[in-house]
Amino acid sequence: MNRFLEVDYAPREFTPEEIRRAQIAACSYADGDPEVAGRLLAMLGLLPVAEPEPEPEPVKREPERRPVLRWAAWMDDAACAGDDPELWHPDRDSDPAADARITCLSCPVRDKCGEHAAKNAEPHGVWGGYRMYEPTEKNALRRKHGLVVRERKTKQVMCACGTRLVSPNKRVCGPCREGYTHSRPAHEHLKKLKAAGMTRAEVAAAAGIPVGTVRSILAHEYDSMRAKVSDAILAIPVPEEAER
Repeated sequence: MNRFLEVDYAPREFTPEEIRRAQIAACSYADGDPEVAGRLLAMLGLLPVAEPEPEPEPVKREPERRPVLRWAAWMDDAACAGDDPELWHPDRDSDPAADARITCLSCPVRDKCGEHAAKNAEPHGVWGGYRMYEPTEKNALRRKHGLVVRERKTKQVMCACGTRLVSPNKRVCGPCREGYTHSRPAHEHLKKLKAAGMTRAEVAAAAGIPVGTVRSILAHEYDSMRAKVSDAILAIPVPEEAER
């Protein structure tokens, strides 16, 4: 019986007698093995033809929506042209965008960049050195370009550096938390170095910073700056004082 069942027959028409004998054999098989019975039924063509299961449709994922930027001629002259755009769209919870903002300090089209962001209400990224996802910086940029800023009447607290904080739950302002300090001491020291005869290039070389950064600090374009940059500038001795 087992030898008979293991034989693979070529497909052909069975006689009624063969069908009857096979059905008797299947019903009287001692072990009642369902696999053997299945083979017999399949051999006799008594099993229903299983339709192939349809393949699952691929999951359609919406493409990531990123801000659409309309190109302007001034963008070709930007200091960030050709750089990784992710530096100007950082993770707002962990990345203070310090590298991007330092690059903005010496950018020749910084004002046009900031004006574009302010007038178009850019909600993401760093523009002209301002983080548009930070309400205080976004509002400061809008004021700079003469745009209306709606102030919210909320309880304010004071940071140790003198900055007013909009959120009463915070005790340290963003610049202080990210290693920034007020730019006035460095600005005043640069004026002394300049009066003593030092050039911007000499100051930049002594502090290890770009010449454009020295120019921006002298112009007093920002109220805050990186603390390590300020410390490097303040560490430069004034030539007249060094001789005494």
